[in-house]
Amino acid sequence: MQGEKWQEKLMQWPEIEKILNVEHFFSRRNEVYGVDVRLKTGQTLKVVVKVIMDEVKSREEANVLRCLLMHRMGVPQVIWHIPGMIVMEYIPGVLLVDLLGKRQSDSNRWIERLAVWLASYHQLTLNEAGKVLLIQDANLRNFIYYENEFYGIDFESKHWGDPARDLGELCSFILNNDPSFAEWKFAIVEALIRYYQKETGRKIEERVWCYIIQALEETIKRRPQQENVLREGIESIKMMKKLSLLEGN
Repeated sequence: MQGEKWQEKLMQWPEIEKILNVEHFFSRRNEVYGVDVRLKTGQTLKVVVKVIMDEVKSREEANVLRCLLMHRMGVPQVIWHIPGMIVMEYIPGVLLVDLLGKRQSDSNRWIERLAVWLASYHQLTLNEAGKVLLIQDANLRNFIYYENEFYGIDFESKHWGDPARDLGELCSFILNNDPSFAEWKFAIVEALIRYYQKETGRKIEERVWCYIIQALEETIKRRPQQENVLREGIESIKMMKKLSLLEGN
């Protein structure tokens, strides 16, 4: 939505009286804003406004969020929705990308909570064929850590697939986040996989590492300027997993 058209659309919300402040949030695919509003009751409220050009996708995402919240998943509440726009609860907290940068001494706590969130999501969407509704864009800005719990905030995907793919993609983002492929990043990824397997009872580590490599190779296509670093990271993973297999024999 160009210019201030989205604000005009937001003013159709029956409860709103005035837009007080607007903050633009980073998003690769959509327009996302943090908006302070005054309601007709006199109450002030901060909400997140997500503008999605595809009206069908906006309706589907709103429905997924409502369903997940009904099943007590950590997701924002949908406050109001019309085709092309979702107004949802603002969740204060720390983005996963910023959490990684802090390198906290108690990182095991949030790693475990992230694994629990993802495992719960997969368990909830698991079908008879063993496929789950993939998050598909499991990047580090799509998870918020607040009061010792994680919240997922992006559910535009409608693709079903192997749960190991979601975990592998998330791990690839962790490894490639600056500083790329640091030793402590590998430790986080290994802990995340371990906690996820403990929570689900499914041994998927080998598939996860395959999906990590696949996701990194896809990243090379999008960011050819990073090819050397990514190739080195992929080779490190292959060597590490090869040594791991040898040690197990």
